[in-house]
Amino acid sequence: MSFPVALQLYSVRDAMGEDFAGTIKKVKEMGYDGVEFAGLREYADKPEELKKIVEEIGLVPISAHVTTDEYMCDVGGIDAVLD
Repeated sequence: MSFPVALQLYSVRDAMGEDFAGTIKKVKEMGYDGVEFAGLREYADKPEELKKIVEEIGLVPISAHVTTDEYMCDVGGIDAVLD
């Protein structure tokens, strides 16, 4: 039995800051099946942009590292985080 393996993208945050899509591609090339996001707003204005990139590359976003402030705020709240 094999299990999918995902990478916490915080561990490659510096590379993502320089080249988000290129770093995501390298993560897939290294053999990862999925990713855990952190600090999404730094890499794209809309969740749809991130979703498109990840789907095109073939990675599954398994989770996201978010603060309570992000899902408790008045601007979007939990619905924005889930998007």
